[in-house]
Amino acid sequence: MKVPVIGFKYLFGAAGLRLPGLGLPNRVKDKKTGKKEYYVLRLHIEVNPDGTDKNVPVTISRKAPFAVNINKLPFLEELNIRRADVVDDGQGGFAIKNRI
Repeated sequence: MKVPVIGFKYLFGAAGLRLPGLGLPNRVKDKKTGKKEYYVLRLHIEVNPDGTDKNVPVTISRKAPFAVNINKLPFLEELNIRRADVVDDGQGGFAIKNRI
């Protein structure tokens, strides 16, 4: 199955998703520490800086960081997503497959 790779136009707030009422627990226990962890997923779109307070620059990557300007309000939140899976993109990387 081919899954489109999500580019840097869409930024991820976190890499996991657990929500109440959607068949996925919003809390899971860490196997090593036994502590409960919470997961969220929010997608923001890249925009041009326009001088308003509706967008903000964020830094992407750790090795070679670069700044990208994004809209502060996510266009897709946890409440809109039924399921999210990390899948192989077939090019040596991964992608996040969302079911809305």
